[in-house]
Amino acid sequence: MYTINQVESIADEIHTQLYKEEDEIINVVEIAKQLGFDVYSSNFSSDIAGMVINSKDKHAIYVNQSDIIERQRFTIAHEIGHIILHHNIKESEFEEVDYRGKNKVFEPKEYEANNFAAALLMPRKKAIEIWKEIEDLDDFAVKFKVSKMAAAIRLQNLGLI
Repeated sequence: MYTINQVESIADEIHTQLYKEEDEIINVVEIAKQLGFDVYSSNFSSDIAGMVINSKDKHAIYVNQSDIIERQRFTIAHEIGHIILHHNIKESEFEEVDYRGKNKVFEPKEYEANNFAAALLMPRKKAIEIWKEIEDLDDFAVKFKVSKMAAAIRLQNLGLI
């Protein structure tokens, strides 16, 4: 199990290593591709937001196409969190499948993947900088292209609200 600070550090490292853009809106599909995972839209039932399949034959992230784009972005980042924190990418001789349900009971790895997603989409330094500049939840969420709920939780975890 990881601490929030450890998850934050890992997300920052991934951001630094795999994403060179200076834009606030992180391209999570590009990060997934850099890790060797393709991203697909899927027609899941309404209670599944996404899933990741990591096997020797398939490396893929699936997101629910009926979700709003902000939720899809968070789901992709969440699945990247599972890949980085919970899967052995180099030795995937066996299949690992994680899915993000909308009503799923939180297990520690789901909590970790959510914290990873928030840290990846709203990096600490940039989030603090933007918040000091605008101090408005709606504008903050729009700036990072995340849901208001994700923005509010991230700002609370950073001690900004």
